[in-house]
Amino acid sequence: MKDFEPELDKRLKHLLSRMLEGVQMVKRGLYLRLLYRLELKYETEKAKFLAAAIINTLFSDSPSTKKAEAFLESNRNLIKQEISDLQADNQICNVVTQAARVKGIISHYLGTPGKESLINPLERLKELGILVPGGKAPEPGSFLSMATKFQEDSMGKEVQRRENKSGEQKPKWAILTQKAFEYGRKGKYWKSIKLARKALKLNSKDSEAWRLVGNAYEFLGDEAEESSDRERATEFHRKATEAWEKAKEINPNIIIPGYHE
Repeated sequence: MKDFEPELDKRLKHLLSRMLEGVQMVKRGLYLRLLYRLELKYETEKAKFLAAAIINTLFSDSPSTKKAEAFLESNRNLIKQEISDLQADNQICNVVTQAARVKGIISHYLGTPGKESLINPLERLKELGILVPGGKAPEPGSFLSMATKFQEDSMGKEVQRRENKSGEQKPKWAILTQKAFEYGRKGKYWKSIKLARKALKLNSKDSEAWRLVGNAYEFLGDEAEESSDRERATEFHRKATEAWEKAKEINPNIIIPGYHE
């Protein structure tokens, strides 16, 4: 049994790393959605600080900077009010609840210090009226799919919002990339890869198309793993990493869910 322990430990760490990235995907998607709503009421800088403060509050996280901490202290009532406005959004409540459950599991396995002195994240969500009661922690595959879709949908809405503002007509390669995004969101990964590669023939510097190719191969690899086809899983994950590396070369700041170097 001991011969298998290092391999099991390695696989567990990889799984926890991917689950943690799933939580981060939820946070990034939520940030984009909040920013869109808040910019309708506040100037951009305040909207950004407020969106970050809401997310920190929902996930029982500490502010990352002194400026963010000062904003939190001086705007607690406003933050609570904006969170109360989210109670009617069933999708956000469900996604945040699932992400908080996963975050708690990760903290348990990693033995994150100091958690005993902090309020249980689920209890915090219950107090804020966001918690969806009942149920259990989601399976890794279903959670990562949900988190990816939530972030992708959020990013798609943000892109659409910017395009509506600019009124510019998209080139053909951008249209193909958008279609690849839509197919990937629906779980039609081979179709997504085909369209993204067509876009890359027209514009090899399209980092978003490379990202979508990587995403599709990553999910195909996950499906192969679930069916115990390790050879194909390894091949698909390798292709995902290669595509993501291309995207990173073109745009170092691109957000890539599940990226593993």
